[in-house]
Amino acid sequence: MRRPVHVQDQLYHEVLSDDYSDNPFHFNFDDDHLRQPIIPLSKEAKLARRRAQIAKSAQKHRLRIREEIEALQTQQVQLEAALARATLWWKEAATRERDARAASETINKHLRQMVRQTKSCAKHWRDYKQEMQQSPTIIYHLPTTNSN
Repeated sequence: MRRPVHVQDQLYHEVLSDDYSDNPFHFNFDDDHLRQPIIPLSKEAKLARRRAQIAKSAQKHRLRIREEIEALQTQQVQLEAALARATLWWKEAATRERDARAASETINKHLRQMVRQTKSCAKHWRDYKQEMQQSPTIIYHLPTTNSN
């Protein structure tokens, strides 16, 4: 516990000492030091400063435009890739739907044919039934054997 107090005391004495050459914590806040004579700029100096400022802002503007163009080109590449993926997916979906439709049309064709055949068969049986009902009935008696 003695050691930190000793270090604190040493730092305290270094900060408060009058010898500023070794002290990294010394800052001069005197008003005389802060006051420097303001030298007015000549017209040429002002014009040169303004030209430099305009050149710098124009350079920044060109840099921003260049960065925006690069960002837009990157975005264009990404969007074109996404469009290609989506187009491929929709083409595959359309192919699947076309194949499914062709298969269902084939099945429907076979089913319609089977329905027509079934109707034709039912019509023939109905016609046969009507013919049998309208014709004289022939009853055959089978000889029976008497076992008495």
